[in-house]
Amino acid sequence: MDAKLRSRVSYLFSRFTKDLRTQLSQYVEKILQTIQDLLAFWNPLETPPQLLLQKHEQQQHLYDDQIFIYETVSYLVVNSSLDAKLKAQLMRNILAPIVNTFVGLVQKYAETGDEKVRLVYATSLNVAMSVATRVSKGFSNLFKVKDCECTEIFLEILRIFIQAIPVNTTHKALIHAGIRQYMHRMIIVIDNEVLEYIPVTIEQFLKVLYYFGF
Repeated sequence: MDAKLRSRVSYLFSRFTKDLRTQLSQYVEKILQTIQDLLAFWNPLETPPQLLLQKHEQQQHLYDDQIFIYETVSYLVVNSSLDAKLKAQLMRNILAPIVNTFVGLVQKYAETGDEKVRLVYATSLNVAMSVATRVSKGFSNLFKVKDCECTEIFLEILRIFIQAIPVNTTHKALIHAGIRQYMHRMIIVIDNEVLEYIPVTIEQFLKVLYYFGF
């Protein structure tokens, strides 16, 4: 739980992974199995209400390092010698818990009237989108999203994230920032295939602005 030690280990894990990527290629699946606990994404909906705020406070110190680990894992998968279908399956396995948590949180966020709880949910939604955004950084000009058969995975996630734009409450700026960040990454890594989602995204944002009279 020591922040400095955890941060240093996360950094070294990233450096070792990138420097030894060719040697690690055959061990990707084993590595992923070994670090599953580090990839466990906190779901506020599974935390008892009386412990929610305390747990949220604890998680604040873990988010940056965990997001960094996700980016490293993505790099490991993308740059491995595994075939494209297996890369896509591993990427789907990595992102599925994040997306499932996001969907549940959006619904609960809209239902609760407690602003402190809403902030916990909004923060978790933002982190979920940040994780997906950082995972996309594992791709490069050498190994593109389409080369790993991951285009549809990231587009499906975009479709899910867009559904959170109409959330018109106190912490909408936090949620919208995550959506914009993810959209920006998709424009970079997916290019033309994301263009059809830009008009509907802009339309949703404009509806929110119009609703509040901006």
